[in-house]
Amino acid sequence: FAPVFEATSEKHEGVVFAKVNTEEEPELAGHFEIRSIPTLMVFREKVLLFSQPGALPASGLETVIQKVREIRVDCDGDAILLKVEQIGGIACHTGRQRCFFRRLDDGQWIASDPVLKDPELIYGKR
Repeated sequence: FAPVFEATSEKHEGVVFAKVNTEEEPELAGHFEIRSIPTLMVFREKVLLFSQPGALPASGLETVIQKVREIRVDCDGDAILLKVEQIGGIACHTGRQRCFFRRLDDGQWIASDPVLKDPELIYGKR
């Protein structure tokens, strides 16, 4: 995964890419419940937006990179709303353009967006 991580970091100026040695930082690894190396995490303004154990191919890592435009929290502080600008054509692990691809229609959840690419081609077999 290191070559993919390095190559992707060079393509995205303004995005901070960092590595943590979990053997040297066990408290940090424990706090974020890191159980697998590598584990990819995305933060914005101290908020964890994405976490996934295991290596991703380059195309999978590219789909994770999105520009968070705004973060809001509700009055109780128990729900977060993220407004993002998608970078790349596919953002959802199902191979769709967006994760919010279901709509409620007559009491039934309908998948309203097509699958653009087989998820196994993006993320590999799981």
